[in-house]
Amino acid sequence: MDKVQFTVEVTKETAASIQEIVNHQNMRLKFGSRKGDKITEEDVIKAALSDYLDLFNSSKNVKSLLSIILEQEGFSSYHIKNRFKEIMKRKGLQQVDIVNMTGISKTNISQIFNNKYPPGLDLFFRIWVALDCPPLNEVIYLDYIPESATPKEDD
Repeated sequence: MDKVQFTVEVTKETAASIQEIVNHQNMRLKFGSRKGDKITEEDVIKAALSDYLDLFNSSKNVKSLLSIILEQEGFSSYHIKNRFKEIMKRKGLQQVDIVNMTGISKTNISQIFNNKYPPGLDLFFRIWVALDCPPLNEVIYLDYIPESATPKEDD
């Protein structure tokens, strides 16, 4: 299997959180059935990324579940939107900083930050990392579209 190596910079707070997870998991291993095993910070990051990718790749199942929920609440569809712009401002950054950190064009950053179009996984991940990996529930939200605003299909 071909591999690609990434280098990731995180805040001290994020690094401390990762270290807490490592310490916790190693403590569990020490008293569990796998006493000789140890995990590293890299293992935690790989696992988190793997979980995110699994969630992303299973979006068809999630989308089906969401459509059931939305129909029950009187909404016929939704748009997945992001709060990258707000998070960027909260961190004291400007769009040009994100452009420089990610290599994404200023035009694309502007369109993504203004929710003109959703970014693909590659662009999403590059922006997310540039913003120090904020919790996904703070980054992504659903913009519900009421049934009355959705055109009906002819029978």
